Amino acid sequence: MKTMLLTLLLASAVVFTGSAQSPVKAVIHLKGGKTIDVQHFGKLKCDPVVYGETYTILRGLYNGNHTEIKDYHDVSKLIFTGFTAPPAASVGNQKGKITVVKKNGVSVPLDEAELVMSCFGHDDKYNVIHVRIMNPLTNELMDLAVDMNTIESITF
Repeated sequence: MKTMLLTLLLASAVVFTGSAQSPVKAVIHLKGGKTIDVQHFGKLKCDPVVYGETYTILRGLYNGNHTEIKDYHDVSKLIFTGFTAPPAASVGNQKGKITVVKKNGVSVPLDEAELVMSCFGHDDKYNVIHVRIMNPLTNELMDLAVDMNTIESITF
């Protein structure tokens, strides 16, 4: 019985460690000139699934073909054009143009593009992304909602 319990605990630890999420750091450049230093390009907590991974998915069309990115290790910058809609509860994300600049300098435009959260809670709104930032007063991570219509670009 003890051996079985120990095996179960070890297996759980391996699964938990293997699913640990590495943070995606970024800087969000807003249209007014302000910047936001992001500790992770995703929510602080996944609302429906407490231990679920949180990340931001980029979806769009490249030459008419659906493209999806959730791993930004090759991406240097995202440039946003045509996002004007305010946050909304039930209309879906506004789609615009997002130009992806890769670290090797290649620039790729995505039409009908949007950023989608990996987990969407009942209080979340469309046309908004959630990121983790560091609270400088408490040195603790906190969730920040950023309206898409205020973003000029994001650098990684």
